[in-house]
Amino acid sequence: MDILLDVVVGTAGFALGLWAGWKLVKRYGRNRRRFWMLNAASLLICLSFCVVGSALAATWLVVASLAVLLGAFTGLKYGWHGGLPRGDTREQAA
Repeated sequence: MDILLDVVVGTAGFALGLWAGWKLVKRYGRNRRRFWMLNAASLLICLSFCVVGSALAATWLVVASLAVLLGAFTGLKYGWHGGLPRGDTREQAA
């Protein structure tokens, strides 16, 4: 049952981090310095939750915090670069 809880919490945490990272970089991360500050802040916040989860022996909290961290990094990167590429530009030029 713990594995099922970890999978559900991890998936939800990744989705939440992805959405939050995307929204944060669109609102606050217009220059390079703020983008890296958002990355550092998400790292510190999520790792502090990871430490608390380890201290309490709550694996679900550790899994959730790491999933939010990975989702936030992904959302920040996709938000910074404008999303997924639309295709190879070499194919369009040919």
